[in-house]
Amino acid sequence: YLPDIASGCVITTNFDDTVKRSFEGSQKSFGKIVFGKSTSYFHRALANGERELLMIHGQIKDPDSRIFAHSEYDVAYGKDKFDYEKPLPDLLARIFRNQCILFLGCSLGNDRTMALFREIAQKDTDKRLPRHYAILEAVEKLDFAAADTHFSQHQIYPIWFANQPYNRVEELMKIMSDEFYQ
Repeated sequence: YLPDIASGCVITTNFDDTVKRSFEGSQKSFGKIVFGKSTSYFHRALANGERELLMIHGQIKDPDSRIFAHSEYDVAYGKDKFDYEKPLPDLLARIFRNQCILFLGCSLGNDRTMALFREIAQKDTDKRLPRHYAILEAVEKLDFAAADTHFSQHQIYPIWFANQPYNRVEELMKIMSDEFYQ
């Protein structure tokens, strides 16, 4: 159902081609695949509503595209603080400030990308940021108060589904797809 919901650009942190294959299987292939180390083309595609894929951290088959090691993250994001002059933080900041993001299939833990989003949400308190959503599993021992604090710091609104089965995610995606086309 993801190809039915995402009509323009799509972003993934995955190194594999699962997202690409999903769109190809629905006859909605991406015009271009862009990697986090070279984002300049993606700015235009995003502005024009084109169907492009940004693989933030590169592709498993292409070592030159990957952002995996700590030193590679430092180069891509900045060493001691985020460097918004670098292409990837600049692009992610623009997306976070101007597009509604649906996080799907990711933990949203404390990684560099989430820290960047938290920093933007804290800096831009006077601005009206778009709502961002995440479909997340409500595991049995989840501390909802702590989760609510964590996600509100990132301007992300969780959509919880009951602890397994994972077909609930598919059900939610179908509902969104149906709503999208009405």
